[in-house]
Amino acid sequence: MKYESMHGWIRAAALAALSAAACGTVSAQEPTGGISQQIEVTKQYVPEVEGARKLDFEPRMGDTVTLKPDIRYSITPTPWKSFFGTKPIEAVGISTAEYVPERPAYLRIGLGYPLQSVADFYADARAGRDGRIGFYLNHELQWDSSDRNFYRDRAGMVTQWTENRAGVHGAFALGGRRLDAALDYGFRYYVPFGKLVGDVFLSEPLMYHDASVELAYGDTFTDFSRFNYRIGLQGGITAGIDGAFESLPRITVDTGWRLGPGVMTLGAAFEGWFAGAKHDWYVGLHPEYGVTLGKLCINAGLKLYYDNYYYDRNADGKSEGNVFVLPEVGISYSVADAFVPYVLLDGDMADGGFGALSRINPYVISGMSVNRPKSASLSGGFRGDAAQRFSYDVHVGYKDAQLPVFELTGNNFRPDLLPVGWFSAGADFMLAFPFGLSIEAGGKYNSLSSGSMFWSGTVNEHMGTGIPDFEIGGTIGYCLEDKFQIRVGADYVGSRMFMSSGVLETVNPYVNLHADAQFKVNGKLAVFLVGDNLLNQKIYRYLYYPELGMNFMVGIKAVF
Repeated sequence: MKYESMHGWIRAAALAALSAAACGTVSAQEPTGGISQQIEVTKQYVPEVEGARKLDFEPRMGDTVTLKPDIRYSITPTPWKSFFGTKPIEAVGISTAEYVPERPAYLRIGLGYPLQSVADFYADARAGRDGRIGFYLNHELQWDSSDRNFYRDRAGMVTQWTENRAGVHGAFALGGRRLDAALDYGFRYYVPFGKLVGDVFLSEPLMYHDASVELAYGDTFTDFSRFNYRIGLQGGITAGIDGAFESLPRITVDTGWRLGPGVMTLGAAFEGWFAGAKHDWYVGLHPEYGVTLGKLCINAGLKLYYDNYYYDRNADGKSEGNVFVLPEVGISYSVADAFVPYVLLDGDMADGGFGALSRINPYVISGMSVNRPKSASLSGGFRGDAAQRFSYDVHVGYKDAQLPVFELTGNNFRPDLLPVGWFSAGADFMLAFPFGLSIEAGGKYNSLSSGSMFWSGTVNEHMGTGIPDFEIGGTIGYCLEDKFQIRVGADYVGSRMFMSSGVLETVNPYVNLHADAQFKVNGKLAVFLVGDNLLNQKIYRYLYYPELGMNFMVGIKAVF
């Protein structure tokens, strides 16, 4: 994992050339209705995420999570998003912007077998004439005993973990702009596999504490008739076992103004993690211009970084400083609502600290980190929708990237960076019939090759990324007069490869059959029933770490 300064400049020039070759001199920031218009999640909590499941990898670097609130809010996506993370902190968990909910509190509680529990709660209220304040609480638990768990790959292995988070958020109008504040805390607890000695299961639990406080003041970047600015300050910590501790400061400044027929934005950021003698921080600049000319939407920008990574290798500390220039160019053309071809050239950089790695794989060795994973990608396709009854997206792309990978050593995983070339192709569609029937389906093909044009790392011919070669899924749903809803679906996940003590191990493909039903007692209360892994397949979240077998959950949802 060598990143010499000269190599960084070479990569910067190569990426800039790639950007120019792909789009010439076109430039623009994507306004509303552009390439990736979507509801933007500002916090981890949302009132309802239909069909959400634990992922093998957390969404990162261009992945998208589709949100469908159960309670029918009138949600307007905001047209602006800062690459560096300064976003309006909404009083509730989703980007509801100016919406004032009729009922300010939401509750979801569920219990399942084998032992599972979920609890989501938020309350949102006015704070004076020009402010709002909200509180949220999330809880999720799986606790299966060893005698019931049919996964016997490791003696006495069980599936036991809990994730919890609580926070308070406020938004206040001051001088025509807005002051946002947020404070939250999270606790995560996982039991790794161990050895069964007699009837006693021996294993040391893993615990993580996360806390952050955030302040931001400025515009919401929805009205460019005036100069917009926003300043954000955030401080956070992640603490693990064995005294592992990370401090996470972040400072962001974003500006935006109308320039000619389009909008110009400029963001600057300082962000990093500091863990004892080790650290990784960057300073960045993100200029971007966007314009819509009739049916043509164009955006272009650059993400410029100086990244400094100091780590301890064999008790001999070493600092690596690099400059990176990552491109951002997007073009879409609305031939018709039902046919919008698009192309996107983009780059990204993610967090490699142990706090971020533990959210991808909680069984990572405590305190270990990697340099910031980086990527450059070129993708394109076509999408569209017709009469709000049919929507689709067909896409193909190539990503030159570093992926954080995890090699199993003993009971824990050692992180590393793997340079890869990643080709993918897929399609998603949704069809809704007027009599209450709906169909959602999608698929994706992944092909990875070891090595990278731009990024260094540990080249490993085994490619133990855990990324499946095929992913196919579909759900059929029926809703009766918004009173009763039932959905049945199946997901096929192809074989996945992992590394364990230098040996390649393959996890077999599986089919996950799942179903859920909901009955609304009235406008304030609903009862739900969920069944997952109904074929009792062996499904692994991580190598040797299984999900539950056949399981069920029942619960209630309420607004008040």
